[in-house]
Amino acid sequence: MSNDAEPREPRILDYGPERLIGLARICKMSVECHNVWADENGFLSRAREVQARAGQIPYYGLCRCAAGADKGAFEYMAAMPAADGAPVPEGMSEIIVPAGAYAEFPVAGLNDIGRVWEHTAEWLAAHPEWKGFCDGNPEGCGCTANPSFELYPPGFDGTGGLFIYVPLRPSS
Repeated sequence: MSNDAEPREPRILDYGPERLIGLARICKMSVECHNVWADENGFLSRAREVQARAGQIPYYGLCRCAAGADKGAFEYMAAMPAADGAPVPEGMSEIIVPAGAYAEFPVAGLNDIGRVWEHTAEWLAAHPEWKGFCDGNPEGCGCTANPSFELYPPGFDGTGGLFIYVPLRPSS
């Protein structure tokens, strides 16, 4: 997707459950999210500590409200699917992405991820038949248990496509 192309409409699909283990930090800006992956103590330097499930492994970037965080801050977790029964390495966290309906938004590459995240909110506002889980209240937000996430397919090299998944529930 070029910078002047409109984000594409999502597919609605069933997804989950998925057990993930990863490294979580409170972030305010997208560059801070990048650091969760790439700094010297970031997830990519520690991913080998996670007992991954068999097969090709995608990576996930989960976003959810964080209790007690400053206004505009959120929890970002860089993670991967873990094998059944795999222990959680020290300093990492576990989350189960619940089964349910999700809107899958295609993203051409990392340069477009911000625009597509913005489009997810616009899409929800334009589709009253669906509601998301995030209400922006970090003390009791539904996204704590139902996070939105970025899915980086196996072999993602920073330039190819990825997806943003937004959990949905019917409005009625």
